[in-house]
Amino acid sequence: MYANKINKKPKIIYFKYIEEKASIQWIDDSTVIINNVKLHLPNDKYVKK
Repeated sequence: MYANKINKKPKIIYFKYIEEKASIQWIDDSTVIINNVKLHLPNDKYVKK
């Protein structure tokens, strides 16, 4: 997992309007799958309104 070492505010990496549950699976230290959306951290994000 990517650590915030510069004391910045947390950022939203996944947001989907009216989503009640989440399935989260870490692939490695910088890759996560949230509800079948693969994100490469720290740069990717998923926002669907």
